[in-house]
Amino acid sequence: MDNRISNYLIKNNMPRHNQIDFVNISVQKDTHLFIDPVLIDTGNTEFCKEAKIITNGYFNALYETYYNYGSDTRKRYLLKYAQEINSTHIGYAKRNGKGNTESGLFNVFKGIDNYINSIRLKRTFDIVLYVPNFAEDGMSDLLTNILYKKLSEFTLEQCKKYGFPTSPCIDNRFFWNPLTQNWEKYTGESMIINGKTILLVPKEIVQYRYRFTCDNYLRSVIVENICEDRAIISKDGKKLRPKKDDIRSQLINENGTIFLAIKNLTQNKTHFLDQYHKLVDEKYKSLQMSDEELDKIVYGTNFDDQQ
Repeated sequence: MDNRISNYLIKNNMPRHNQIDFVNISVQKDTHLFIDPVLIDTGNTEFCKEAKIITNGYFNALYETYYNYGSDTRKRYLLKYAQEINSTHIGYAKRNGKGNTESGLFNVFKGIDNYINSIRLKRTFDIVLYVPNFAEDGMSDLLTNILYKKLSEFTLEQCKKYGFPTSPCIDNRFFWNPLTQNWEKYTGESMIINGKTILLVPKEIVQYRYRFTCDNYLRSVIVENICEDRAIISKDGKKLRPKKDDIRSQLINENGTIFLAIKNLTQNKTHFLDQYHKLVDEKYKSLQMSDEELDKIVYGTNFDDQQ
């Protein structure tokens, strides 16, 4: 049986998530969940409101640097602390727990220079749509670093709530300061278990997969607009539209990949991205994971049988 964080806080290995405020991670392995930027954007808790200021500050700085053709030095600096640090124990189990590196992400993000001025990325999650090979895991790792201080504060609140002792930070960790627009070293207290730092994650900001994807954007906005533009009115007054699957396949064949299709078809059409922002916000009004869903993902589908 996995040894979970609740064992240390409340002496209960498998409490239902409706009894706690955090994701009850295993301290031995990663749980297949990710920090979701849209849940932060649309959340109404104090944590989300404050985290949104921090994440918006970071991505505004990142996008502006690329918009203005900033130096490679500044770009590398912005991506310096984006690697997986293993303290949250969520995400995919990675090679030696290292995840993305500064150099790796710098190379992954190089393609932004080719189109960022014509597309004008705005929202935190836009980068997932327009940077190939950077989805749930990469974004969740980056957000963990950006929010390291905020996540530490949440962790310390839980430790205080349950009377768990904390210790000075033992790791070389950094967080984003939106006021100075710089990374700063974390020097506060931490939760230490078995000699390792543990970061608790508020349960309201995680998802098992992102609901905004390249293909979803292609189908729900680009293909939809094309189908409307190509619609005709039949003799009996009915609107006849092309099949969405046919248009989608055509666009992918013409452009080579889903990613290239949305890149090529969105350039100089910022209203497409604006439309998708509205769709995503509307969709996410009902997409926060329930306590029951978290129980099943964290503890397994046979959780009820174990109680």
